[in-house]
Amino acid sequence: MNILDTIKWIPLAINTVCNLHCKDCNSFTPYHKNPHNFNTEDLKRDIDKIFEVFAGTPLERLDYVGGEPLLHPDLIELVDYAMDGHGGKAFQRLHIVTNGVLPISDELIETCKKYQVYFLVDDYGPELSRNAHLNCEKLEKAGIEHRMNKYWGEDQYFGGWWSTQMSKQPNDPEYVDRCVRECWELFISGHTHNEPPCNHLHIKDGKIMSCDAQTFGLNYIPLVEGEYVSLRTGETAEEIREKLRKFKQKPIEHCKYCEIGIASKKHAKRIPAGVQLTEEERRTLGKFAGDY
Repeated sequence: MNILDTIKWIPLAINTVCNLHCKDCNSFTPYHKNPHNFNTEDLKRDIDKIFEVFAGTPLERLDYVGGEPLLHPDLIELVDYAMDGHGGKAFQRLHIVTNGVLPISDELIETCKKYQVYFLVDDYGPELSRNAHLNCEKLEKAGIEHRMNKYWGEDQYFGGWWSTQMSKQPNDPEYVDRCVRECWELFISGHTHNEPPCNHLHIKDGKIMSCDAQTFGLNYIPLVEGEYVSLRTGETAEEIREKLRKFKQKPIEHCKYCEIGIASKKHAKRIPAGVQLTEEERRTLGKFAGDY
């Protein structure tokens, strides 16, 4: 299967900085030793390459994700860059995902209104996401499309988060084989998942990757050469497309450690979202070896 025919959207990580410290964070943000905002010029070059690669097959959307995207000092510039002169050529809409801690500035509101940017606001309750409702009111007033997902109390959106815990040791090969055949992120021969495979690619720090586990995985699961596609090698758009035509069609190193909760929505273990790590837990967390 050629995945270029199926890709609809791309989450692009613009930072690993966050103002929350959530247990089982989908982005593993608390585990970063040196959380930081990715260089703006590097991000622009990545966006240019994305447009080149997908110029003939426009995407439905590009997502700015983190960390917390509102903490990137050049977010407005990045919105302008993606949409002014590029919009419509490679994707139909830009989405921004935010946790409702910070207020959305009036300047960002005006910029996003101009380009019809869509906001996804996660609400972790009044103590954490203290600006979630205010932000939605501002977006509503400005006529900007948005959605707020409630992630606190008894009626959490979609039953809470998926558990993102990874095994400390490689799982049994037979278990791994069953997992990858049920995984909604891969295009493995003999796929048994009852839904279509995932229709997106993850991009972080100039690398196209298969899944959340690989994109944000823990320090004991290294990236393996050949299991991701780099946007920063000087290769042409067609050379990258050729690599993507064969992408996601075999297990990767992270599959050995992935639990079925990540691999398959059918078996996903739901957990309460947004539970904050204590100071002691934060001090004893294992950290990434580098800045990645």
